[in-house]
Amino acid sequence: MKAYALDLRERMVKFIQSGGSKTEAARRFDLGRSTVYRYRDAVQAGTLAPKASWGHWRKLDPQQLQVHVKKHPDATLKELQKAFGVSHHAVWVRLRQIGFTLKKLMKYRERNEVQRWLFRRELEKFDGQPVFYLDECGVDRLAFPVQPDVEFAHLEQSLRFRVGVQDDEF
Repeated sequence: MKAYALDLRERMVKFIQSGGSKTEAARRFDLGRSTVYRYRDAVQAGTLAPKASWGHWRKLDPQQLQVHVKKHPDATLKELQKAFGVSHHAVWVRLRQIGFTLKKLMKYRERNEVQRWLFRRELEKFDGQPVFYLDECGVDRLAFPVQPDVEFAHLEQSLRFRVGVQDDEF
């Protein structure tokens, strides 16, 4: 909220000094009664003018954030939080203010024929055994990296599931 202008403060003080009540001044100038009392005390102290700077500037500059996001369009809120030294909520609010949405666009990648050929070779090892394929609903391995040096990750639970399957159930 901005500070009230000096002319409003002076008019309110003149009204009180000319015999008006403090309650009537608050009503007439649309101020709170505590504000009227504070201005009256400020006149007696000789400091009626509003302070030159009140409050503090925000840490997150919108122009710097906009430039950073354009350079790093896939940065997460947590990454932006670390880059600017503010909370992830502050980043989220400022992004909305400058017009960025939180929706990430997953870029289409061409299929890798070499990886497909290698996968088919792996499947040939299970010749004659039932093989189950778990579709991960389009989850991109590059968007959600597991480990940079591991091509595929296997869960213990899936191995237990494979051991527990009976051939006669199919």
